[in-house]
Amino acid sequence: MPFKDPEVRKIRSREYCRRWREKQGEAFREMRKSYPSYSNPSRVLTTEAHVAHQAVYRAIKRGILIRPSECSQCGGSESRIEASHDDYSRPLDVTFLCVRCHRAKDAKSPLGGTVARTKPATRDPLVEPSP
Repeated sequence: MPFKDPEVRKIRSREYCRRWREKQGEAFREMRKSYPSYSNPSRVLTTEAHVAHQAVYRAIKRGILIRPSECSQCGGSESRIEASHDDYSRPLDVTFLCVRCHRAKDAKSPLGGTVARTKPATRDPLVEPSP
């Protein structure tokens, strides 16, 4: 490996990436805009929800939160267990629910963690479609 020192490697990598982005210019920015959301292209997380989800992810990775093997509501363990927030301003105050219970809870009392992504109009709204 040419750069054994991690600091030198980090600096060289940043320089390389900066030069590459400058060289690519507008084409790079347009390419990044064209990437669809990987989870659901019609929905996007609000900033508060994203911060809360990332806090839970880091807490689980660090061992601060322990993901149980069964749902705290129905006791099922057949599906994935997810962290459910009651309030995004308290990111580590979560209830671990199975997918089915989590969806049912969100249907009853949605927090607004996702919002619809705005899509450009595909047709003129003033023109009636032909039969």
